[in-house]
Amino acid sequence: MVSALVEIGLGVITCLIMWTALYHLMRFVRSSKTSEWHCRWVTMIHAATVTILSGYCGFIDGPWPFTDPGGPNTHWQTITVTVCLGYFIFDLTWCLYNKTEGPVMLLHHILSIFGMTMTLLCGKYGTEMTAAIFGSEISNPFLQMRWFIKETGNYQTWYAEINDALFMSLFGFMRIGVGSYLLYTYLNHPRPDSLGRFGALALYAISWIFWMGICRYAVRKYMKKYKAMKARTVESEHEKKNGRCKNGGVEPSGFDREQVATVTNGHATKSKAE
Repeated sequence: MVSALVEIGLGVITCLIMWTALYHLMRFVRSSKTSEWHCRWVTMIHAATVTILSGYCGFIDGPWPFTDPGGPNTHWQTITVTVCLGYFIFDLTWCLYNKTEGPVMLLHHILSIFGMTMTLLCGKYGTEMTAAIFGSEISNPFLQMRWFIKETGNYQTWYAEINDALFMSLFGFMRIGVGSYLLYTYLNHPRPDSLGRFGALALYAISWIFWMGICRYAVRKYMKKYKAMKARTVESEHEKKNGRCKNGGVEPSGFDREQVATVTNGHATKSKAE
């Protein structure tokens, strides 16, 4: 028992040191960038790493989280959760030190750390925890890219629009769509205990809080774009109307313009002859 706890502790500490070292290495290499710039790069690397690891756990190594949750942790589940826990401890420490996040994000980190710690200490919940990691982290790189695009002054570009659409769609589909079905199957399965059910409900509730914030942002963003497009349409129609008024109310067609030119030139010639 003691040796198992020591092994778990050493694994988490090793991963914590690894993520912290990566952060400081980035600061050393690109000292001109801000601390948040480097932290978000670490976040994006972590998201890509644990998405691959948790995807391997669910889709290849097994067990399948929709039908077989609550069992003992596999080797790859333990590795995935350990790597992720080390990162979350690093990121929570960074957020508290730099005071960059609000209470919802801090609560999300604390619940995640608690859930992953219990997964390692109890030796179970690995199947559902790696499924939650996969669903949560697969959209994270797009969120970080959004910050980098804004930071570099490119938020009004077409690829920023695509990135936003991908992030919101993937977040909604995975966390709310697939997450709701996973929670339903989990709560109706006889194996998970009360602690596992509490953790699942807590993380699911946090996902909904995040999703409502994303929806409010999307409504504001696209309503603003709709109003701007409507204003441009009204302005364009107004300019066309003013153009018709300057031409006597009706803009001549191509044939009419030729007739006007012919009559005008003929009149001018006749006037000169007189």
